Amino acid sequence: MKLRTFSIGFFLILFSLAAVNLVLGRYLSEAQKTVEKTHSQIKEVNENLEDIVLSSQWSTRFARTYIVTRNAKRLFWYNQISDILDGKIRRPKNYNLEYWDMVAGGFAPEPDTAKADALTIEERFRKVDTTPEEIEKLKAAKALFDKMTVTELTAMHTANGEYDDGTGTFPRRGRPDAEAAKELIFSDSYNKDNGDLSRATAELRGLITTRFTNIIENQQNIVTQLLAANTYLAMTVFGLIISSIIYLKYKFAARAGNIMRVIKRISAGDFDGRTEISGNDELAEMAVAIDQMQSNLVETVTISSQLAQDVAAGSTQLQSAAKKVAEGANNQASSVQETAAAMEQITANIRQNTEASNRTQQTSTRLAEDARTCAQAMQRTAAAMKDIADKSMAVEEITRKIELLALNASVEAARAGEHGKGFAVVASEVSKLAELSKQAASAIQQSSVEGKDTAESTNRMLTLLLPEIEKAKDLIQGISVASEEQATGTQQVNVAVRRLDDVTQLNASAATQMAATANSLAKHASDLKKAISWFQTNEGRSKGNSRAVHDETLSRHERNGSQAMDSSNLGKY
Repeated sequence: MKLRTFSIGFFLILFSLAAVNLVLGRYLSEAQKTVEKTHSQIKEVNENLEDIVLSSQWSTRFARTYIVTRNAKRLFWYNQISDILDGKIRRPKNYNLEYWDMVAGGFAPEPDTAKADALTIEERFRKVDTTPEEIEKLKAAKALFDKMTVTELTAMHTANGEYDDGTGTFPRRGRPDAEAAKELIFSDSYNKDNGDLSRATAELRGLITTRFTNIIENQQNIVTQLLAANTYLAMTVFGLIISSIIYLKYKFAARAGNIMRVIKRISAGDFDGRTEISGNDELAEMAVAIDQMQSNLVETVTISSQLAQDVAAGSTQLQSAAKKVAEGANNQASSVQETAAAMEQITANIRQNTEASNRTQQTSTRLAEDARTCAQAMQRTAAAMKDIADKSMAVEEITRKIELLALNASVEAARAGEHGKGFAVVASEVSKLAELSKQAASAIQQSSVEGKDTAESTNRMLTLLLPEIEKAKDLIQGISVASEEQATGTQQVNVAVRRLDDVTQLNASAATQMAATANSLAKHASDLKKAISWFQTNEGRSKGNSRAVHDETLSRHERNGSQAMDSSNLGKY
């Protein structure tokens, strides 16, 4: 059997047993919960039965006390006892034999009159899964309790002089008769009803106790059986583990020790041992693989020995070639480095030319913009001069009208005679002012015309000059773009030269490293032969003597080549 098959089967069995154990544990837990639930129900049933007994005893006590003392509190508490059993008020939490004594002494509060959560005695019994027979016995006990309650109420009402009219109420009034009340409450029939109630309560307790006892015994039997099954299961698991250990020891451990001895011989360099293990399990497969590995190692050692001789011879030739490659790479690296430095200088000069072209382009652009702005300003100036001339003509027209008015004023002043002399003087002064205004308007108009002509002449010159400035700007811009492209191309060439320099440096380093590797290879070839000679095979032992002489000769040759390589200037760059 294979170890994998054994392991799968072993774990499947363990898993099955564990599953059975879980099932047993679940049933055991359910049985224990049932027992705990039954004990809780027994406690609750006993509490309910005690309530019936205590209610009967305290009802009798309060009724007899009321007949003697006529204490209204006793009658109030008597009614609360019945209300608790009938589910009209909630049952106090500490409702026991001492409760009403504690209430009477003021050490405990009276029952809460709230209806919430209140249950009748029958409802409380049904909560614990009582049987129909038990419910009937409970009803019989409750009927006896109600019968005693009628006797107690009749006695207490008789003591108050209140009598029944046949309807169950006490509307008739008469003489209070405490003696008759005592006879009722202490009568033989009342005592018999009290005894019948105790007997019915005891029979009900016996029925419930017998039922719960059977339930507990059944569950305990189940628990005992489950524990026994769990014990047998544990013994089975223990036996399975012991059997598995014994099987593994004799099936795998001893054979694995044999394989380990062969592996130790192989690790010591002895390839002549064989496992000699048969079977169809993993150890047999491992033994076959080890034997195959051993045969492959013998073949590998033989081939490696032959390769070591070839590598030793080739490493010497590789040393000489590597030395020449290293020298050529060093010379090439020096030339490329000088080329890179020259390209950096050329790139710097072109960059300066490009920057100068850019500055010239910026200057020409600003000049073109300034000329365009000046032409626009001259156009606005010509327009302003024309506007001034137009307004001067308007002033001349106003002056002419003023002169006409002054003339009319002089005529009217002459007609007025003596009375118009002052007005004539004013007309004369206005005429003079009009003449001066006319002269000034003429001068302004002449200057405006001259300024307009000058502005238009300047504007025509600037208009003719702008295309030439634009052409110059475009030419300079073309020069700047060409310089920028030349700088970019030169930069790319420079980057390419630098990359070539880096590659050349790497080649030089690689050539140096190749020379060192060739030297190391020669040393490793010698170490390989020594390492291979450590392995022991039948063929190796037969050829050991003839190979020793050849190895010594080859070793001397390798040492001479290594010394020559160390004295050369490899890796000088």
